[in-house]
Amino acid sequence: MNLMSNGSQCKCRNPESGLHSCPVGYNAICIRGIDRKCNSDCIEIPATYSRRTDSFDEWIFETARDRVIELLRLNSYSASFLQVLKQKKLSNGGEITFQIPNAPTIYVNYSFKFENDEK
Repeated sequence: MNLMSNGSQCKCRNPESGLHSCPVGYNAICIRGIDRKCNSDCIEIPATYSRRTDSFDEWIFETARDRVIELLRLNSYSASFLQVLKQKKLSNGGEITFQIPNAPTIYVNYSFKFENDEK
Protein backbone atom coordinates (compact mmCIF):
# COMPACT_ATOMS: atom_id res chain seq x y z
CA MET A 1 0.00 0.00 0.00
CA ASN A 2 1.29 3.45 -0.90
CA LEU A 3 1.28 5.62 2.24
CA MET A 4 1.19 8.77 0.15
CA SER A 5 -2.09 7.89 -1.60
CA ASN A 6 -4.05 8.11 1.67
CA GLY A 7 -2.30 11.21 3.00
CA SER A 8 -2.52 14.89 2.17
CA GLN A 9 -1.82 16.55 -1.17
CA CYS A 10 -1.33 20.07 -2.50
CA LYS A 11 -0.57 21.88 -5.77
CA CYS A 12 1.00 25.23 -6.45
CA ARG A 13 -1.10 27.67 -8.43
CA ASN A 14 -0.54 30.56 -10.84
CA PRO A 15 0.79 28.67 -12.74
CA GLU A 16 -0.47 25.36 -11.45
CA SER A 17 2.16 22.69 -11.04
CA GLY A 18 2.40 19.04 -10.13
CA LEU A 19 0.83 17.35 -7.17
CA HIS A 20 2.84 17.05 -3.95
CA SER A 21 1.86 14.18 -1.62
CA CYS A 22 2.60 13.57 2.05
CA PRO A 23 1.79 10.66 4.38
CA VAL A 24 -1.00 10.71 6.95
CA GLY A 25 -0.05 12.85 9.95
CA TYR A 26 1.69 15.45 7.81
CA ASN A 27 0.69 18.83 6.42
CA ALA A 28 1.37 19.09 2.69
CA ILE A 29 2.40 22.66 1.91
CA CYS A 30 2.95 24.12 -1.56
CA ILE A 31 4.23 27.68 -1.94
CA ARG A 32 4.30 29.53 -5.24
CA GLY A 33 6.91 32.12 -4.29
CA ILE A 34 7.83 35.49 -5.73
CA ASP A 35 10.23 33.71 -8.09
CA ARG A 36 7.11 31.95 -9.47
CA LYS A 37 8.62 28.56 -8.64
CA CYS A 38 6.81 25.91 -6.66
CA ASN A 39 8.30 24.98 -3.30
CA SER A 40 6.68 22.06 -1.51
CA ASP A 41 7.26 20.20 1.71
CA CYS A 42 5.76 17.72 4.16
CA ILE A 43 5.57 19.03 7.72
CA GLU A 44 4.78 16.63 10.53
CA ILE A 45 1.66 17.60 12.48
CA PRO A 46 2.59 17.92 16.17
CA ALA A 47 1.17 15.12 18.35
CA THR A 48 -0.77 17.72 20.36
CA TYR A 49 -3.21 18.05 17.43
CA SER A 50 -5.62 15.23 16.66
CA ARG A 51 -8.37 17.34 15.07
CA ARG A 52 -8.89 20.77 13.59
CA THR A 53 -9.14 23.53 16.20
CA ASP A 54 -8.43 27.27 16.28
CA SER A 55 -5.05 26.43 17.78
CA PHE A 56 -4.30 24.03 14.90
CA ASP A 57 -5.32 26.68 12.35
CA GLU A 58 -2.94 29.10 14.06
CA TRP A 59 -0.15 26.51 13.83
CA ILE A 60 -0.87 26.07 10.09
CA PHE A 61 -0.75 29.83 9.52
CA GLU A 62 2.47 30.29 11.50
CA THR A 63 4.11 27.37 9.69
CA ALA A 64 3.10 28.79 6.29
CA ARG A 65 4.26 32.30 7.22
CA ASP A 66 7.60 31.00 8.49
CA ARG A 67 8.19 29.04 5.26
CA VAL A 68 7.31 32.12 3.16
CA ILE A 69 9.73 34.27 5.19
CA GLU A 70 12.43 31.65 4.72
CA LEU A 71 11.89 31.71 0.92
CA LEU A 72 11.89 35.52 0.86
CA ARG A 73 15.23 35.60 2.63
CA LEU A 74 16.67 33.02 0.22
CA ASN A 75 15.62 35.32 -2.63
CA SER A 76 17.08 38.42 -0.92
CA TYR A 77 13.74 40.04 -0.09
CA SER A 78 12.88 41.67 3.20
CA ALA A 79 10.05 39.94 5.04
CA SER A 80 9.36 43.06 7.12
CA PHE A 81 6.66 44.18 4.65
CA LEU A 82 4.92 40.81 4.37
CA GLN A 83 1.13 41.23 4.43
CA VAL A 84 -1.62 38.65 4.51
CA LEU A 85 -4.10 39.35 1.73
CA LYS A 86 -6.60 36.58 2.44
CA GLN A 87 -7.10 33.22 4.04
CA LYS A 88 -9.47 30.57 2.77
CA LYS A 89 -10.09 27.54 4.98
CA LEU A 90 -11.34 24.27 3.54
CA SER A 91 -12.42 21.14 5.40
CA ASN A 92 -8.98 19.52 5.18
CA GLY A 93 -6.82 22.36 3.88
CA GLY A 94 -6.93 25.82 2.45
CA GLU A 95 -5.02 28.69 0.89
CA ILE A 96 -3.23 31.71 2.31
CA THR A 97 -2.24 34.58 0.05
CA PHE A 98 0.68 36.84 1.00
CA GLN A 99 2.02 40.02 -0.60
CA ILE A 100 5.06 42.22 -0.25
CA PRO A 101 5.30 45.58 -2.09
CA ASN A 102 6.50 45.48 -5.70
CA ALA A 103 6.59 41.69 -5.93
CA PRO A 104 4.31 38.97 -7.30
CA THR A 105 1.66 37.51 -5.00
CA ILE A 106 2.73 34.50 -2.93
CA TYR A 107 0.23 31.62 -2.80
CA VAL A 108 0.37 28.94 -0.11
CA ASN A 109 -1.84 25.88 -0.54
CA TYR A 110 -2.01 23.31 2.22
CA SER A 111 -3.72 20.04 3.03
CA PHE A 112 -3.61 17.76 6.04
CA LYS A 113 -4.84 14.45 7.32
CA PHE A 114 -4.68 13.50 10.99
CA GLU A 115 -3.54 10.06 12.14
CA ASN A 116 -6.96 9.41 13.71
CA ASP A 117 -8.71 10.18 10.38
CA GLU A 118 -7.60 6.73 9.28
CA LYS A 119 -9.40 4.85 12.06
